[in-house]
Amino acid sequence: MLDLALSIAAVGLAVLAAIVSALAWRAGRQARRQVAARTPDTRKLLTAGRDLTPEQVAEELAGYLESVSHKLASHDEHLARLQARSERMMTHRGLVRFDNDAEIKGRLSFCLVLVDDQFDGFLLTSLYNLSGNRIFLRSVQGGQVEHDLLPEEAQALRQARGEGD
Repeated sequence: MLDLALSIAAVGLAVLAAIVSALAWRAGRQARRQVAARTPDTRKLLTAGRDLTPEQVAEELAGYLESVSHKLASHDEHLARLQARSERMMTHRGLVRFDNDAEIKGRLSFCLVLVDDQFDGFLLTSLYNLSGNRIFLRSVQGGQVEHDLLPEEAQALRQARGEGD
């Protein structure tokens, strides 16, 4: 009985291995086709190169390399623009939820800090109590705020600067 179960398990494992290998082969084949489709100029040079003189192949290759060089320069410019924009993205954050009123539980008040790589951004505080909700927005410059902070605001600012808490 145990031998039968082991045999069935072995056959199942072999079938599974065959399926995985077929899927991997198919994915590799698709990847090769995509690469070949993206570089038709080099395929043309390789297949048509037999009918061309060495000077003609060199001219076509030089033209192809020049177009690649222009594309690379364009990509470099685009990358530089993206890097400049990413420096201003607010990627550092701090969030502290707390109870503002002893009568209300559930940490419905919060302080949120969003700053960029230079630690410029804003601090948003929402204080909830039975009489309503008050919202404060403060500017953060270089990781500093020019007003006195609640302990929870200071904690959120430390989180955004990566100082723990």
